Amino acid sequence: MKLPSLDRVSFLGGLMGLVGVVVLFRMVNIQSSASIQDMVESTDLENSYYNSEITPERGLIYDRWGNLLAGNRIAYDITMDLIPVGLDEEGVAEERNQVDSLLNAIMSYIPAESLNPNVDLNQIYAYAIADPGTVELVPGIPTQNVTIARNAYGDSVNILIGMLDNNDYPGLSRLHAVPHLIRTYPENSLASAIVGYYNSISGDNSTGLFGVEEYYDTMLRSTTFNWQVSYDPTQLGGLPNVSPGTSLVLTIDSELQNVVEDILDQAVETYGAESGVIIVEDPSTGEILAMANSQRIDLNHWSDFVLDDVEYNWRHFNEAIAQPYEPGSVMKVLTMAAALDAGAVTPQTIFNDLGYFSYGGITINNWDGEAYGQVTMRDCMAYSLNTCLSTVAVEYLGLENLTDYFEAFGIGHPTNIDMAGEYVYPMITFDSGLWHDSRFTYAYGQGINVTPIQMVAAISAVANGGII
Repeated sequence: MKLPSLDRVSFLGGLMGLVGVVVLFRMVNIQSSASIQDMVESTDLENSYYNSEITPERGLIYDRWGNLLAGNRIAYDITMDLIPVGLDEEGVAEERNQVDSLLNAIMSYIPAESLNPNVDLNQIYAYAIADPGTVELVPGIPTQNVTIARNAYGDSVNILIGMLDNNDYPGLSRLHAVPHLIRTYPENSLASAIVGYYNSISGDNSTGLFGVEEYYDTMLRSTTFNWQVSYDPTQLGGLPNVSPGTSLVLTIDSELQNVVEDILDQAVETYGAESGVIIVEDPSTGEILAMANSQRIDLNHWSDFVLDDVEYNWRHFNEAIAQPYEPGSVMKVLTMAAALDAGAVTPQTIFNDLGYFSYGGITINNWDGEAYGQVTMRDCMAYSLNTCLSTVAVEYLGLENLTDYFEAFGIGHPTNIDMAGEYVYPMITFDSGLWHDSRFTYAYGQGINVTPIQMVAAISAVANGGII
């Protein structure tokens, strides 16, 4: 065998050395590259922090005196680890006893209405004491963790949370409680149509529905805050200063609201009505002091209000701003106010009441079928005479002027009250192309649709010297 020459060995050694230098240079070059440095820093950051989304506290809602109508409180979603005991493990009997204690704690401390209706605790128990291979005992649960309760709160729940925090009972180690804020309504159903409610179980789609909860939803909710939390406990700081949503002070007087709701309920029962509305407004400011609907819901259990018929429910959640009706004789106030303002009549103008009036192909009578003879405009209002107000509208004021005045009073137009769900029912005006002279019945409130809030705003204008 022939040994390699010295020259050849030297060449190979030099070549290997050169390759090493090139590799070393490349390594240094890579490590000092700006893009590589950015990638390393980004990786370090990803592995050092995680993102946490913080939802600010929703703004509060008060009445005019500072009484809380809508607030927030801490509630808990409670989950349970589905870890089978295993038939062959040591201490199985003790572990089963712990499971028994666990389920007893759930039944004892968590209110029934907070328990997840889709979870059968008997199945959970069977799974928890089963052999680890028996996974079909809880069908439909894809993970080893199940939500036992949602939005649980109260004194008994606080006791359970204290037991979990203190690790008082080993069996409770399977339970985990996640705190979060939920909307609460201390007055339950009081002014429910005004306040509305917050749909807090739709995750990212949670929103205010109806009333001021919806109308001012953007202001009440504030902005969700993304926060980077360090995995290193020594780097953890306090929670960031996240501004809550804007709070609202309504014009509503809770005590007056309560009285008005009682009066309305008694009136509906006395007269056998399907529903009713009472609105109390300060005509000089337009402030709504009370707004009662006979159909109310407990806002703390808003989910019982099912939107099967969406349009029907929207109209009836707050009939004061959404439900149309024929106002009847109250409309005579606007007709007479228009005639007086236009100078078509004076309070002393004489009208000869025959008990009937014919126009536009129809004949109408007074509400009692009587004829009152020679009466003044004051008498027409005192006796609520359909014939008189119809004559005023047709012969003295003119139907075109009548509908112009009604529009000026806001009939057929939104009041723009700051609650969600106001409905508007356009009025057929004299120049609409749909007019028929039989619509002179507008003069005494028949054949025309208004909402209660439109009527209150219009009548308040009369009480306020003609200014809405």
